[in-house]
Amino acid sequence: MPLLVMVGLSGSKLTDGDDQRQQAFDSAKVPPAHVKWVIRAGSICDVVLPSVIAAQIDAETGWQEGSPSPTPANTAPAERALVGMSAADFEEWASDDDGNGQVSPLDAGDAIMALGRFDCALAEGVQRLKEKGLASGDSLELTLAAYHSGTKAVEQYRGLPPSGETRDYVGEVRKLIPRYETGSAR
Repeated sequence: MPLLVMVGLSGSKLTDGDDQRQQAFDSAKVPPAHVKWVIRAGSICDVVLPSVIAAQIDAETGWQEGSPSPTPANTAPAERALVGMSAADFEEWASDDDGNGQVSPLDAGDAIMALGRFDCALAEGVQRLKEKGLASGDSLELTLAAYHSGTKAVEQYRGLPPSGETRDYVGEVRKLIPRYETGSAR
């Protein structure tokens, strides 16, 4: 039976055009060992909910540890592990979340939580750009674009970068999000 979890935080800084508010997360489509980590990582900030974390992992690696990611990066697949982060980003955002005494991109808890922290830091950066009038658009889409191409690209283009690769990545993750929401047959 799927675990249905209502997520969403009060005091949201979401602005016009943002559609990530509150949702019920359907854990049935997430590997059981990863469910608690996806829920925790997707509860760090308002923009990046559990369904977003799950969709990103699905888009990046298809839930396969050591799979190469479709995003451009100069890291070996083993370094990218489950979530598809570069080794440098993982090192910056990871901690021993699973409490096993080591920080490793091969530990699902460490990797998924690092993704959540990184995404939420990107979401904060995007929000600052929007508040300064340096970018406009949906906060989630801009956060995913920043994950793929960097916050500087979002600032340079004052929104979603025109790159086909970036737009394809954002579109793919957006397409996968409903798979992880309650009631989805996908």
